[in-house]
Amino acid sequence: MAMSDNLERMLDSINFPADIGLLWDSIPPFEDVGSGFGDHPLDANETTYDEYPGSSNMLQSPVSSREPDIKEAVIIRPEDQEPLQHYLSTMVKFAKIRSSASDNIYCYIFTNMGLTHQPLYEAILAWAASHLAHVKSSPTSDAEARFNRAAGLLYKDIRAREHVDLTLVTVWILLQYELFSARGVDGFISLLDYAADVVENIFEHNHADVVKERLGPVGLRVLMWLSAYDSRAAPFGNPCRLLRCLKVHSSIYNITDSRNRGSASHPIEFGTVESKVCLRLALQLNILKGSCILLGRRQYDNTERKSAWTALRDNLRAIREEVEESNVPASKLAMRVVHRDMDVPTTINTLEYNWIQLLGMYYSSIICFLQYDPQLRDSQGETSWPNREECAARIIRLSRHVSLSHPNCPQAIWPQTLFQAGVYTDDPIYQSWVLTTFAQAEAWGPNLRKIRHLFERISKYPREVKAHIDIIAVMRDLGGLFVV
Repeated sequence: MAMSDNLERMLDSINFPADIGLLWDSIPPFEDVGSGFGDHPLDANETTYDEYPGSSNMLQSPVSSREPDIKEAVIIRPEDQEPLQHYLSTMVKFAKIRSSASDNIYCYIFTNMGLTHQPLYEAILAWAASHLAHVKSSPTSDAEARFNRAAGLLYKDIRAREHVDLTLVTVWILLQYELFSARGVDGFISLLDYAADVVENIFEHNHADVVKERLGPVGLRVLMWLSAYDSRAAPFGNPCRLLRCLKVHSSIYNITDSRNRGSASHPIEFGTVESKVCLRLALQLNILKGSCILLGRRQYDNTERKSAWTALRDNLRAIREEVEESNVPASKLAMRVVHRDMDVPTTINTLEYNWIQLLGMYYSSIICFLQYDPQLRDSQGETSWPNREECAARIIRLSRHVSLSHPNCPQAIWPQTLFQAGVYTDDPIYQSWVLTTFAQAEAWGPNLRKIRHLFERISKYPREVKAHIDIIAVMRDLGGLFVV
């Protein structure tokens, strides 16, 4: 039976929600000429690996360079129906906004990638089943079994480097599960380490232009998101290998500046020039923030340390000029929100959302700098940076505006940034708003409940204690570490 017939039969077997029609219609036919998705049959001389994630030998298996002839469809089991329907009705709402309101990357991932790549398919089921268990207050055993199956398939995939886009997307979805479960940090870091193995390998053996082609618009975007998670896990001992790799290969900054093969008719593209600039700045901030945390944790001699901090501050100053002083209308609107302009429209478009989120990342990065370098100055001796309290207040204003525009939506919740702002604000009204926001958002994931409990504990400390509090120690007192 032809591949398109297989897909049509599978899609007909799923009772899709009525409200997904618009997004579904925007998705192109499955066949993507030259995309290279899917698995090969194994060659007799090829080997597999069973090393634990993070092992330096994970990707040492020989691989074939030939293109696959077919994409093998997954089998949708009867027990998959409920989590798949939940994914398509609920989990797609977690999709990060980048280009347009109908640019739902999670819908595209399911139809164009998940239905022909078993590890990704199982990861999607695991994530959806995890959220189902949360909203139903039911056992998580089914979700855990699905996650273990997906992770096992990922780590044993000897073709991971060939279909690198599929590999990174699978890692991303598995990270969503880890983030949801909030059951520790080891699994989260191991997945990031695995992604670093893959990314280091493609940069080691390919020119940047080839990397762009192999990743495609979906893989490239997910790589940007993974870099944010690499930074997010840095306080928990994550070595940030992915960020180090992207920093070394600085040409990554230019990936969003050119259109990818086939993107002219691709719904998952990078959008306008302003959207591409926003995405590039987000990647630079992720790398900068991760570098700041790593530098703050390591021991250097005074000369080396001073030189490293000076370089980071100068980079932060350059980003400030692009973020706060941009002439892009969306950026100006975001700055109006920062400065308490009461006439800013509540409804915001996609580009405005992106710039508001970017500003939140920028102020979060400043807070991170001030944590390790209270006398933040750049090489020219400037001291015009807002203090931690002001950065926190600005983040909360930005977050509140997004929540007004996107009520009861996971896209309006920025867990790490909002938690950070709540910890460092001294305004009781702002603190109360942060606490209420996390409480109202708990339906979107058990991790948000844990974040609320952590924030409640920390908010009880006096101001002078909070300024130097060891959040990791507080987490341990509350039951264990988890990635915020």
